[in-house]
Amino acid sequence: MRQTDELYDSESRGNQSQMARISTLANQQKFDELYGLTKQSYGDIQEENMLKLKDATRKGKLEEKRRALSRNAVPILGILAGTTAIAAGAATAQIPVVTVGIFVFVAALSKLKGGKEEKKKRGEESYANC
Repeated sequence: MRQTDELYDSESRGNQSQMARISTLANQQKFDELYGLTKQSYGDIQEENMLKLKDATRKGKLEEKRRALSRNAVPILGILAGTTAIAAGAATAQIPVVTVGIFVFVAALSKLKGGKEEKKKRGEESYANC
């Protein structure tokens, strides 16, 4: 009877250790699968965020160009008018028209508003006045 109990105990311990190994392998497989899905999901989210960032940057640049164009519409038309007056004066050999065209061109050119450079200058001036 004692041998039977010992044999049963050893078989029982063997079965328990085998079940523990199977359970550990199953847990490891679940963990690996979960890790793979998490890593893939993280990669997808990061890729989506990069696309959103690129799109926002592109939209921001386009909006800045639109603002610069609307801010500089009158000076650009002045430059165009000055250039036209210079060309018309040169074509008809009228020096006063060329002179007026040069003045209009230079005046319009001085009214052009730069983007970032002008903002930096304004920022430095405001700190200098303090």
